[in-house]
Amino acid sequence: MIKYTDFIREIFKPAPDIINRAKAYCSQVRGEVDLLIGVHVRHGDFIKWNSGRYWFPFSHYLMQMEQASRVFNGSRIRFLIFSDDPELNVSLVKNLDFVFEHNAVMYDLTLMSMCDYIIAPLFSSFSGWASFWGRTPVFKLNGQNVVQCKDDFVVQTFLNNSREYNKQFEVNTGD
Repeated sequence: MIKYTDFIREIFKPAPDIINRAKAYCSQVRGEVDLLIGVHVRHGDFIKWNSGRYWFPFSHYLMQMEQASRVFNGSRIRFLIFSDDPELNVSLVKNLDFVFEHNAVMYDLTLMSMCDYIIAPLFSSFSGWASFWGRTPVFKLNGQNVVQCKDDFVVQTFLNNSREYNKQFEVNTGD
């Protein structure tokens, strides 16, 4: 798989119009900030999948965003919030620079891949693909971990969301 990663990226590259629109928007929202951090709030199917183990309330993502702000202290950060919940209550966000829009899936995936970092739930193939395609470091939420340093963000060098690969990020709950 690693040998063919560039070939795979090329085959599954989004359509040129999506890439161009995402690049233009990305340039616009970068504005006066140093970093764009994508936050993938996966709510839809994750509430039932695996007994909801990787479904987190928005307050959990917000805590991770605040912690990332401390980790990247001194950097001006804008968070791009992506979610499958078009009615996500982002009014909880205080004192953080963020953008939340609910767009077409491929456009959001492309835009997420253009962020500098991604915060996302474990086992999300959507954010896994964005990390892989954009070579964007991702912090995988397991429900108990918290961003502590830049090294907690890992580039997914190959698209693998298997249980075996993700074991390194899981918390043993005794199940």
